[in-house]
Amino acid sequence: MFKKTVFAVIMLTSGLLGLVASAADSATQPVYAVPRLEGIVVDGRADDWGTRGFRVDAMVDAGTGRVRLAADFDPRFRLGWNTQGLLVLVEVDDDVADESVDENALYLRDSVELFVATPDGGTRLVQVLASPGIDPRHGELRCKVLDHRAKEVVNKVQELPKTAIQLARTATKHGYIMEALLPWANLGLTPKMGDEVAFQIFLNDSDGGPRTKVMWYPVDGAPSNASCMYRLRLAKEEDTAVRVACTAAYERFRRTRIGVVATGDLAGHTVEVFDGKRKLSSGVLVADGRRASVEMTCPMPDIGKTYGPLTVRVDGTAMASVELPDARQVRRDAFDTARLHFARSIFSGTIFPACDFEQPVLVEDLIGPYGLHTDFYAADFTPVKSAEKPGRYGAVVTITTDGGAVGKRFLTLFRQAQAVTGEDRMRGEVTFPKGLGIDPQVVRKQSDAVVARMDYSFMQMSRHGSESAIFLAGLFETKPDSPPQSDGGTVNDQHWWFELKHHTGDFVLYEHHVRLPKNYDADPNARHPLILFLHGSDGSRPDVAKQAKNDIAAFADAHPDFPFILVTPACRWKEWWSTDDLGELLDDVAKRYRVDPDRVYLTGLSMGGFGTWSMAAAQGERFAAIVPICGGGDPADAERLKTLPTWIFHGDADTNVPVARSLEMEAALTKAGGKPKMTIYPGVKHNSWTQTYSNPDLYAWLLEQRRSQITK
Repeated sequence: MFKKTVFAVIMLTSGLLGLVASAADSATQPVYAVPRLEGIVVDGRADDWGTRGFRVDAMVDAGTGRVRLAADFDPRFRLGWNTQGLLVLVEVDDDVADESVDENALYLRDSVELFVATPDGGTRLVQVLASPGIDPRHGELRCKVLDHRAKEVVNKVQELPKTAIQLARTATKHGYIMEALLPWANLGLTPKMGDEVAFQIFLNDSDGGPRTKVMWYPVDGAPSNASCMYRLRLAKEEDTAVRVACTAAYERFRRTRIGVVATGDLAGHTVEVFDGKRKLSSGVLVADGRRASVEMTCPMPDIGKTYGPLTVRVDGTAMASVELPDARQVRRDAFDTARLHFARSIFSGTIFPACDFEQPVLVEDLIGPYGLHTDFYAADFTPVKSAEKPGRYGAVVTITTDGGAVGKRFLTLFRQAQAVTGEDRMRGEVTFPKGLGIDPQVVRKQSDAVVARMDYSFMQMSRHGSESAIFLAGLFETKPDSPPQSDGGTVNDQHWWFELKHHTGDFVLYEHHVRLPKNYDADPNARHPLILFLHGSDGSRPDVAKQAKNDIAAFADAHPDFPFILVTPACRWKEWWSTDDLGELLDDVAKRYRVDPDRVYLTGLSMGGFGTWSMAAAQGERFAAIVPICGGGDPADAERLKTLPTWIFHGDADTNVPVARSLEMEAALTKAGGKPKMTIYPGVKHNSWTQTYSNPDLYAWLLEQRRSQITK
């Protein structure tokens, strides 16, 4: 069933707070003229627009290369302005109404997101998130307004009260229309002809499954950076309508898929796609409802090359462009995550098993024909040609192409004392979690079958990675009186590889950024306190420049008297923090800068929160205090950590890392005789670091802690 809604929004707020962005970057984005419109009343009706407004009549799912049928989802919008604010009219045809149950996650289902900001790098940026209320299960408009203006000054995002939003709705048979007035008062502007603002829009659609997102924006990053948004110029008359939109994506590293959507009057016209002056592909637009569309393919860029912005021409006239990710980086990311494995990481006999990539054809698509050379090392770090003794071995695999070495992989192997036969397998009793709902009596009676299946699964793991070998090598090297392992042998494995890489010359210091206090050069004899900050994992490749712009650095920029040296390393991609590597980094920084060894502090968030706990347990003697945020540690470490000043932070609504992980560490430290500080943020999800690092009391507390004051 199709429904139609008219939705009116008035955004009201005040204050002038800032975001970090580049005005120079925003100046490079396209500028569209938006007309002044009189007689528009935001009253839940759209008829007063007539045919007026700057029109965007073609939109696509960004970064997919695919075009959806108009009958599934077909959005478009118009823009105008008056003395009160920016006017937005959104029209959406949608065959299925599916809106979010969660008031705090409206964006996950059918919804509209509007962003408006000042063009000077986004010192003022406000977001509207609205669910239209046409789903019978949620029969009213719901709206959130997020004030991103506060981010860099007070380091927290404030939700504006719902009373500031005025809504109206009518239903018809074709989906919905949203109408919005975004007041200039939000941006601190008194509008006049020629002024510019930044704008972007997301239109989310869910047909009972994961949402898809149609966007109007020039480059990625716009939700938090107005430099990545389109610019609108307030004018008397509108610019020419946007009639063509393009989406493109690399497909299986063998070709590039390009999708083009256009207005219906262009059906039957020829589309050509160019990279500079080189034509990549062409097709004919086919009618699809009120619009026309076509999908095309062209080759991937050659290895070592990438495409520039692609230009879409209709009958020879340039009408749209699209920018693909850098193909070189995309190939590199895929190559770095391509699994290299041995036929078995657990083996018997003296001959090492063979190794190759799990998907060699894919790797050839990424880097071209390749070769592998493996150097093997025994547990005592000596190079070997064969596995003469049982136990741990390390394999350093060098990947080469015609251009030389392109990478190395470091894999752990375990040689058994003798071959394990079908009769010589795991035995024991297994207890299943209660949540599985399996009767414990059944598990006990079927214990042979259960253990056999676990034995089979364990050995299968040895075919696809080093995890089983790492675990067995750790057990092989463990003394009978050692405490129980809780990490699957990974810590011992990290130590071993740290030492081996120093022997082989393969060790590389963490890439890192060092921010010095503004008064660092005032006294050449003065030593300064240091904060080591460990970032979390967001799934993307860690970038030193990006990680250096963390919330502590933002606080420091806003406080010229910030006294700390701030060290921000970038963890290696797809790895967890290594305590050995972090210790080496601190030693290196101490050689290059005047660090006060009595005032070295450690903090981190999420993955970095886990890293903070593990680093403190491994090398706690380095630190005067630690601040783990939304992480977790091993309660067994409490005895060695009990005297180390600790302030723990977590949100009680965190679904990424449950607050129980911090609570168990606080309880273990207290039981051991420690006196940890604990701050739980009510209602806060995973981001418990923003308000933590904006709190001046945190830095005052750190400065009160000195290593020399810690009682052993």
